[in-house]
Amino acid sequence: METPDNILFNDFKNAIMESSGFSDALVRFMEREGIYGYEQEVESIMRGNPINSVITDIQKEFRNKEGIDVGRSDIMDMDRESMLDKYLGIRGIRGYTGSIIDLWGQYRKAGMTKTIKVKDKDLYHLKPSKDTLRIWCWNNEKLDGIPTLIPVEDIYSRENFGQVDPSDYVYI
Repeated sequence: METPDNILFNDFKNAIMESSGFSDALVRFMEREGIYGYEQEVESIMRGNPINSVITDIQKEFRNKEGIDVGRSDIMDMDRESMLDKYLGIRGIRGYTGSIIDLWGQYRKAGMTKTIKVKDKDLYHLKPSKDTLRIWCWNNEKLDGIPTLIPVEDIYSRENFGQVDPSDYVYI
C-alpha cells in the first residue's frame, strides 16, 4: 500500500489544495529555525511542481558529485521526500526534511477541512491524514502563532493518527 510520502509527483499534483496556509506556516517555521531564502523552492517541491532552479540544482549535484547525468523527467519521478532531502542537502540544510513533510501533511486537502481540539489538553491542530506520526499543534483554536511538532504518541498514546479513538478529540 502506498503512503502519501511515496506518491510520485505526477500522482500527487491533483491531490493538493491551493492554499496560502502552508506558505505562511512554512515561512514561520523556517524563520524560527534560522533558515532564510528557500521558502519558494521548498514549497514548489511540496506542491509537486518544483521550480526550474530546484531541478537545475539537483541535476548539477548529481552530475558533479555522483557523475550521473539526469534529465528533468528523472527529477520529476523522484518522490517529494527524496527531492526535498536532496535539495536541502545541496543548500547545507540537514535534518529538516521530516519536519517540513509533517507540516505539509496538515495542509494537504484532507488537512485543511477541520480543526481539532485534543480532549483534556490545551492543544489544537488541523485534521491530519491517518498515517501521520507527528502533528503540528497550537495552544489556541485560531491556530495563531508558531506551532510545535508533537508525536501522535505523546498526544494520543497511539503510533499514528489512524489509530486514534475519535472520542479523544473534538472538531471545532
